[in-house]
Amino acid sequence: MSARYKEAPLSLASVLDTSVRMAAALETAHRSGLLHRDIKPSNILITTLGTPVLADFGIAMSLGGVEDTDSLIAMSVPWSSPEALQESTTGTVASEVWSLGATIYTLLAGHSPFATTDRAKDSHDQLRARIYKAAYTPLGRTDVPMAFEQFLARTMSRDPAKRPISMLAFAEEVRWMQYELGLPPTTIEVAAAEWAAAAPVSFADNAPRGPVLTTVNKNSRRATRAQKISPQAARRGEVPAAPASATSPMRAAIIGGVIGATGLLLVGALVLWLTGVIG
Repeated sequence: MSARYKEAPLSLASVLDTSVRMAAALETAHRSGLLHRDIKPSNILITTLGTPVLADFGIAMSLGGVEDTDSLIAMSVPWSSPEALQESTTGTVASEVWSLGATIYTLLAGHSPFATTDRAKDSHDQLRARIYKAAYTPLGRTDVPMAFEQFLARTMSRDPAKRPISMLAFAEEVRWMQYELGLPPTTIEVAAAEWAAAAPVSFADNAPRGPVLTTVNKNSRRATRAQKISPQAARRGEVPAAPASATSPMRAAIIGGVIGATGLLLVGALVLWLTGVIG
């Protein structure tokens, strides 16, 4: 997405669809106890089928864990929340909401929310100062309704409590916007809460890991054939193909009789037609 928005701002319909998909991906991560912490356009990749996907969990951390100020990592400044840049937190759901809102703004505007047209005025320190103030600048696009401008402004509110409370809430608001614009709402694909509760993410070095379980049926035909492999074939890694199913003599006789009777009927009908018996 980074390469695309630098060529030209993306269409509103495309950005709304991407917004829902990214919010759903992050909601699933949050439900499984994981924070991404580096949401930005260059971490939204496009598959060969044209579907946007979230990538690069390189600085991800456990959600709800004890914050360690010694492990603070500098995030991508243009899309980071004020509290993250001030290092008052290592990451929260609210700071992720900010980053996704800033990313969506970037795709629509063609530049990050607090950047200027003068690159000389966009050093990291200058960007930080403007992000701390969180003064929202409207996109100025005629195809973007005011309601969506207000939504983006809330996602990048200086007060985390004023932002959408979750990525699911983020996605639902965008879907409502799609509905209001006459666009088909994007499906929210989020892992079930039961799955997330059963497989929480843990970064602890001593986290217990379950045994490896096989899914191969020991009584399967493949296993039976594998037992019959010769020592020479086994060394070559060969597995014999499944033998062709044999046809019983009785079944062959029945099939042959049916085919023969059908042929005689067709020949008889042809003779009758040629002699004028059949109209």
